[in-house]
Amino acid sequence: MPYGAVIAPLARMVGLPCGLVCILQSYGAGFYYTRADLSYAGRQRGAGFMMRPLRITAILLVCGLVALWMSQQYRDTPPAEPATPIVATLPDFTLPDLDDRPRSITEWSGRSLVINFWATWCAPCRREMPLLQSLQDERADGSLQVIGVALDNLADAKRFATQIRVTYPVLYGEEDGTVVAESLGDDFIGLPFSAFVAPDGEILALVSGELQADDLHRIVAEMDAVASGQSSAAEARARLSAD
Repeated sequence: MPYGAVIAPLARMVGLPCGLVCILQSYGAGFYYTRADLSYAGRQRGAGFMMRPLRITAILLVCGLVALWMSQQYRDTPPAEPATPIVATLPDFTLPDLDDRPRSITEWSGRSLVINFWATWCAPCRREMPLLQSLQDERADGSLQVIGVALDNLADAKRFATQIRVTYPVLYGEEDGTVVAESLGDDFIGLPFSAFVAPDGEILALVSGELQADDLHRIVAEMDAVASGQSSAAEARARLSAD
């Protein structure tokens, strides 16, 4: 069977752009004819083993192009947009912190909360954490609390949080943390994922994707308006979902 008939469907299956699919299909067709020529030549001159390097080259080409395209897609993820939460109120949950002590989210009741779900293997998560740390530094008065939830193991989460000098509380749980994120609604489709919660526990916005400074400040301004009584949670949700 021509290798192009295998390579092209594989390329389409992973979502490669049409241009790359065509390149792979052409390369596969060329490899098929080269293979046929070499098979004939092998019968004539015993050179059949020359096919093996070409097969390896074809496999490496496919893997390289797929990896290149996936890394480009990962890097060019569009900025996150706040979604209207399906779950109106933050559910109670308890997870261990980086000292392995159980912590209940109710410890921070009465404050505006930014709950950020992340993992050490998630590049956008790592990029946005300094932004969240800056926000926490700005709100040293305790009116707003950032809480990290690492969907990771304790050792890796603790090492990374120490490395970038995170001072806000970080909880962890590979499976239990995922259950908490999923309990917030259908907007949890991957990491990073952030929930913005008013002091009374009402969820104002859920954000899937990397937080940008302008978007973060806009959401925090709405949180402050709700906390001060200048706006209701419903009004803040409507404005955030309309922007």
